[in-house]
Amino acid sequence: FPVTILVILDAERSNSSLEVGQINDAGEVGCGVGAIKLLTVLPAGKKAMSAKDWINGLKLQAGEKFE
Repeated sequence: FPVTILVILDAERSNSSLEVGQINDAGEVGCGVGAIKLLTVLPAGKKAMSAKDWINGLKLQAGEKFE
């Protein structure tokens, strides 16, 4: 997805097994150890929003990753 700055305002641990940087449509992101579930984010130039709303606007493709 397009390069942008994203501030994670709230997240929790997740039991998902994703590759590092991989994000799924549930807002879970693979980390070095385990995964986190994004709850609230602040995209560059926008107001804080739920991760679900942000992800819905991205139109993610299966297997996409943060760089």
